[in-house]
Amino acid sequence: MVAVAEGSPLAAEKRITLEILAQVPHIQFAAGEGDEALELVRERWGSEAPAPLYRASSTLGALAMVASGFGIALLPHSFTHMAIPHLVYQPISDRRLTAELLLLSRRDETQGAVKAWSQNLDQSEENICSVLAVALQESNLQADPAVPGLNKIAWKEIDRRAEKMHIPPLLVHTALRINSPNGKSYSERLDNVKTEGQLSAIFDDFLTMVPMGQKLFGSFNPVRTGGTMQVSVAFAEKHTDGYPWKIEGTVRQEVFTRRGGLWFGTYHLLNYPANYTKPLYRFADYNAGWYASRNAAFQSAVSKATGVKLALDGDLILYTSDKPSSTEMAAQRQGDNPDGDSAKQEGNKPKHGADRQAHLNARAAGIIALSQVFQQAGSLHDKIQHLGGHPEAKENEQRIGNVARHRSF
Repeated sequence: MVAVAEGSPLAAEKRITLEILAQVPHIQFAAGEGDEALELVRERWGSEAPAPLYRASSTLGALAMVASGFGIALLPHSFTHMAIPHLVYQPISDRRLTAELLLLSRRDETQGAVKAWSQNLDQSEENICSVLAVALQESNLQADPAVPGLNKIAWKEIDRRAEKMHIPPLLVHTALRINSPNGKSYSERLDNVKTEGQLSAIFDDFLTMVPMGQKLFGSFNPVRTGGTMQVSVAFAEKHTDGYPWKIEGTVRQEVFTRRGGLWFGTYHLLNYPANYTKPLYRFADYNAGWYASRNAAFQSAVSKATGVKLALDGDLILYTSDKPSSTEMAAQRQGDNPDGDSAKQEGNKPKHGADRQAHLNARAAGIIALSQVFQQAGSLHDKIQHLGGHPEAKENEQRIGNVARHRSF
């Protein structure tokens, strides 16, 4: 948005373009709060970018200067709630710049929001608004949002694990009364925990400082998601290549910063190729895992071709088991190998580590490669090529969206 004085010629303009703004000599920016907007404009205009005539000490001060006729201010849309006498807010006709400015609502959010696009992603309005939609829904753009009742959830998980290990709860609760590295007891910190970031830090301390912590949890911190976009910690740990900041602590800790949450969340949402016709399918993948929507469409095709009723959950194989899934068995039945490769290769399956993961990924890819399933599904084949037209996918979106999302534990 552009803030202009009520009597300014720009106040009557129906379309304010970047070319028009570039001709205005007096552009005001609030010190600290408008710096990122200025840098964004400089990137767009290059050497012709206007320099600020005056740098106010606050946003309110900058807008007051504009209302007095000293110049104009380029600010995020979120600032337009400030009702200043004799001040008019005008939209910018450049839709991409407008969308980018939406990310500049607060200074401490800006660095992560802007650098999230260092992944060579298309800075389209659709992509930017998709990131905003997830961040606003998950955390209202907070780096480490509060979770109601998290202290009770934490205690319940500790008691559950103690019972599983046949350790008396009284013994566990007594051990948690010792002081943690910050001077407070673990018990006190757990009683007052508000956010997943705080809870994750407690468990990190607990695992390293208390012998019983290792016995209860091993090296496993039960907080699985977090940050501005509630991204999976495990996902972030596997996708650090290209991360634009130096990670001082652990990747887990970085997820609970605003910049880390936005960067890894954007990576998870957008940084993989998918021929989807609507952002909705990426949103489903964000919750259920990459290509869950595509896989659900494939499962529907397999079901139609074979007559076998399959759960449209996006899981083609059982990653936690060597046994073939229902989808895998149905697809193999329709493929060139009616007996199924899985049965023939039972004795050759890698059991651990990267070899096992590669084997599982190859099995999943092999299922997708069975194009005969699509051909036998008739006209559904064309629909699935576009995925967004898949009828069952729409009915299954809510179900897919609830798969594989574990809030705290």
